Amino acid sequence: KAGNGGACRFERDAKGRFTRRVKLTEKTGLPNPIVLGMLEDSKGNLWFGTDGGGIARYDGNAFTTYDERDGLPNAVVWSIVEDSGGNIWCSTFKGVCRFDGSSFLTLDAGDGLPENTVTQLRLVGAEGRKELMVGTLQGLAALTGWKGTEGHSIPFDGDATRLSNEQLRERMPVFALYNSAT
Repeated sequence: KAGNGGACRFERDAKGRFTRRVKLTEKTGLPNPIVLGMLEDSKGNLWFGTDGGGIARYDGNAFTTYDERDGLPNAVVWSIVEDSGGNIWCSTFKGVCRFDGSSFLTLDAGDGLPENTVTQLRLVGAEGRKELMVGTLQGLAALTGWKGTEGHSIPFDGDATRLSNEQLRERMPVFALYNSAT
């Protein structure tokens, strides 16, 4: 559960009954009480994107926080996903970032995104061939093949069944992405 007062983790017993609620707030180490996005990664860590506090990883005992001092380009994090390699991707007001466990790689309009304010991320496609769809205030881009600092940013030009970035600009920014194949 996320909201304006931090986050809550609910625990169940062997019969599936809720037995305990753990409130995660600034008092427990959450860097900002406004949680915008959440992810449970493949290792069981909880990741929280916050409104000005950066991104925080909770291992069940303590928080580790990452912000501009650690290489995150902006401390407002809306959306978080994990790729098949265990990298954490997050959306910020200054691009999309990949965290490999030790450092951040930031991609922005200079790398092919429609613009820098990234609002949503979604992995789409079959395992091993996934693309990261990036929603911005000015349209979509697909990120493919990123290993190290090499890869491709492809502006979304649409086809017969999709809206192009030009068509999206005439309507509204991208605030949600949905993958009907999952």
